[in-house]
Amino acid sequence: MSLTTLNEPGREFSGGIRFTMLDGSTRIICWVSREALDDVEGGASSQQERAARFERHRPKIENLASQKYTAGEHSPVVMTFDLGT
Repeated sequence: MSLTTLNEPGREFSGGIRFTMLDGSTRIICWVSREALDDVEGGASSQQERAARFERHRPKIENLASQKYTAGEHSPVVMTFDLGT
């Protein structure tokens, strides 16, 4: 089953940004790594820039998290190699 988006703001954590998606009525915690957000547009970024990058690339990140969940990852983490950077 694929996940659906909640469009709630992502929350910054030391390892990246945490965001929530839904599997039916169950909330699923997902992550995108700081490195993935830094690399997606090339180069390191500040905490504020990472949040903006997350929003710009959110559809792709959420799609990848959904694919990873469907493949069996219970709390999907989107990494640099997932984004193809």
